Amino acid sequence: MLLSEEVDIVKALFIFNKKSGRPFIRYLGRRGEFDIEPFLVIGFLTAIIKFSREVGKSELKIIDMEELRFVFTEKEDVVVCAVTTKLINPLDLLFKVQTIETLFLNSFNEEQLNNPRIELEFFETFLPTLEEVLYGSVRSFSEEEIKQIKVILDKFVKKHVKMHGSAIVSFTGDILVKSFGNDEQEEIVRTFFNAIFGTRVSGIEKILIELSQLSFEGYSILFQRIEEETLLVLISKSGEYLQSHEEPIQKLSYEISKLLRRKDELVL
Repeated sequence: MLLSEEVDIVKALFIFNKKSGRPFIRYLGRRGEFDIEPFLVIGFLTAIIKFSREVGKSELKIIDMEELRFVFTEKEDVVVCAVTTKLINPLDLLFKVQTIETLFLNSFNEEQLNNPRIELEFFETFLPTLEEVLYGSVRSFSEEEIKQIKVILDKFVKKHVKMHGSAIVSFTGDILVKSFGNDEQEEIVRTFFNAIFGTRVSGIEKILIELSQLSFEGYSILFQRIEEETLLVLISKSGEYLQSHEEPIQKLSYEISKLLRRKDELVL
């Protein structure tokens, strides 16, 4: 999803073998304006990954450097790195990068990836898939799904009087369905996600998955994972209330998850 006709989602994207440094893919975006030597990126990222593990004891996902942002992931010694600007939603791009990595590893086996005799043009057959993922949209709901989920959320908030609001949020920070009592509560949730997006260097996916409840701007916010790409968000003035109502919250999560699975099965 482009922010405008002037901003491409990536300046470049590289897929390479971390051990050998061999670049499988060098994609320069649809505009092709960002021509950079892949071995410079490979050397830089390899050093950063090694430093973060040995010194910081952490797994980096995003690095900001001047006007550039590096979003990358690693699996089975294959690194996928997207070079972009700070105008692009980092969680959106991180999800796309992880999806590209999974599809790439499913497209080529270990023998092919480790065979230096195979020409690099062989891997270019993956480029159409790469572009489809990069320029496709992340999780969204149909109008019917939004209506059905909103009914469920409204009913839950009305029944539990200490619950100030609830929403379904994509892990890119977009509020997909909402049931808030006022604009302030919606703004609290948006502000929280914006604060996460502003993190300069972070394993953001890990933060969201491990996060369950926190206090923010005087509210207690609880996160419940619905599916791979979406979160159930509940907001209340009482953290104790959220903790004591774990069972109905789990039932709410299950009801929405069941609805989404049923819709996806019908599509298939």
